[in-house]
Amino acid sequence: MYFRANCYAGFNQAGFYLDTDMLVIHALSPIMALDFDIAVTKRKNAVKDPNGVNISDAMPYNGGFVAVKDPTFWPEVAERMSKMDSESQRWYGDQLAIAQAAKKRRVLELPDSIYNYPVKSRGEDLSGRWVAHFKGAAKEWMHDY
Repeated sequence: MYFRANCYAGFNQAGFYLDTDMLVIHALSPIMALDFDIAVTKRKNAVKDPNGVNISDAMPYNGGFVAVKDPTFWPEVAERMSKMDSESQRWYGDQLAIAQAAKKRRVLELPDSIYNYPVKSRGEDLSGRWVAHFKGAAKEWMHDY
């Protein structure tokens, strides 16, 4: 995740930054007309780590969908991650850094049920969703869409 944050910071253009296991169903360009520094999807439900700890408080935003207008955002995320331990740099550190960097910016919170929807079953009806997220085993279903 640290490598990805550095790539984003190096590219550093206004636009959408999405996980590779996401499928854009509707044009996202209308979002860019709204007033924000970053647009993120906020977790609606509590997410627990393998030890049962609720991580949603520290990581309220899923790092798989981030729209950015502020050119200082990704460099700050990468800088914050550079100070983290190697395990955090590998996994979850991006979401911690995004949450911290978001505190200083105008944040547009988008519903994850529309813009970062985790597909639950093969052949599921995705009408009404704008971005589908094929997490874990669901990656195998992506080609069906």
